[in-house]
Amino acid sequence: MSSNYKSSSIPSKKLLLILCAFLIFCLLGYCTHCFSHTSSNEASYTATVTKLVVKNYDNASKFLVYVRLVDTGEIHVLQITDSFSNWLFDSSKLYDSIEVDKTYIFTVYGYKNKILSEYENILSIEEVSSPQEEQQ
Repeated sequence: MSSNYKSSSIPSKKLLLILCAFLIFCLLGYCTHCFSHTSSNEASYTATVTKLVVKNYDNASKFLVYVRLVDTGEIHVLQITDSFSNWLFDSSKLYDSIEVDKTYIFTVYGYKNKILSEYENILSIEEVSSPQEEQQ
């Protein structure tokens, strides 16, 4: 008695095609989310740096910049991390260019998430000269 039964150990072509389509759909959705998330909430702050901190996690570091907003006096924590979607790949160099007690215009994106310890990410900085420096 012969059997026309196919082995179920190898996934069928349809199942493999559906899985590939699902993975591509997820990847495209993630990329779309990243690009819209970063460009939709870009902001600028003029703030004075109060503290610089490096937090080390396993093989990675997070650069944190504590600032006091010039217009309101509020304290904010900003981070500097590499960002593929914003073509930022030199976060350590950007971090090294920031000095405590100096005032900068920070261009940032992202949202603060206390649970995940995520903060707005700094894209660029521009030092603001003090009135005393302009007089000299």
